[in-house]
Amino acid sequence: MAATESVSISTIIGVPRADLASHWRDIAPMIGRMIERDWAGRYSVDSIRAGIEEGELQLWRWRTSVILTQLREYPNGKECLIFGVAGRLDPGWEEMISAIIESSGCDWAAAYARPGFEPLLRGKGWRKRQVIMTRKINGFAGQMQ
Repeated sequence: MAATESVSISTIIGVPRADLASHWRDIAPMIGRMIERDWAGRYSVDSIRAGIEEGELQLWRWRTSVILTQLREYPNGKECLIFGVAGRLDPGWEEMISAIIESSGCDWAAAYARPGFEPLLRGKGWRKRQVIMTRKINGFAGQMQ
């Protein structure tokens, strides 16, 4: 990123549900790779698209990245969950994620992240609160490993 270029919510494209079709051809392959890596068996490209169309997930585009968020209501506040990130994370990605969560109007943020992201996020105010373990159950038709 050039020294004069900053990351703000104005440099990130929040894709309205009505405009999803015009973006889908470009982003579907990235979402497919994200699902194979992180969500195999639990989601499909079609179910992610349906989640965006129904407003359950929010779609953001920034440079060569696609970000999916999910806004969750709890009894004591609202959470912005970074549900998934696909594509290439260019320099400035931490600021991009911060701009998205700060614009959400939520009380806190959470992220599903691969283990390699822990040291990167820890120094940015994030802390590990839980670990999610997965296991395939006999008879499950998905590809979860």
